[in-house]
Amino acid sequence: MATKNKRRGYRVNDVMPMLDTPLSTEEFHEKKTQIGTRARQSGMMGNMTGGELSLGGGFEDHLGNDIGKALQMIDQKLNYLISTQMLNDANRLHLQEQSVNLSITGMSFLSENHYREGDGVEITLMLPSFPPLLMELLAEVKRIKPGKKGQHIGVDFVFRSEDEERNISHHVLKRQREMIRLAAQKSES
Repeated sequence: MATKNKRRGYRVNDVMPMLDTPLSTEEFHEKKTQIGTRARQSGMMGNMTGGELSLGGGFEDHLGNDIGKALQMIDQKLNYLISTQMLNDANRLHLQEQSVNLSITGMSFLSENHYREGDGVEITLMLPSFPPLLMELLAEVKRIKPGKKGQHIGVDFVFRSEDEERNISHHVLKRQREMIRLAAQKSES
């Protein structure tokens, strides 16, 4: 009998700053109905910048050379300030770098917290992009495996906005392309 693979999309192993916080049933159901502040901020950031920020400007193509260069320098400085603020947010939230297995629909990681299947959890994580993207995601615990220093848990995300899902999808697919490119370079060597 064939078993159906419930995992949708690509999975990548990654290391990123994160924090998992157990939620009571009431908190979980209440938060599911609200779009989190960080989800709104990340959505606004993408809309303001047209997606992930890049170091290249392209302002010279549309404006005069001198004005274009000045705008590009301002853009780079603003991007630096935004990135610095996001990293400061991560430090204030006490995020710890941790190995994760991330997919478009969920993730697995080692947690020092105690969970049961079906428990709600809030996951604060910082996606490594430019500027770094700080997200607060809701998830439901689906799998638990005891570990030496806690529990290895698998969760399914409960997306509250299209922005949350799009940001996770973008990161996973980008990392998958990087991994394919690295594997191709190694095989050529």
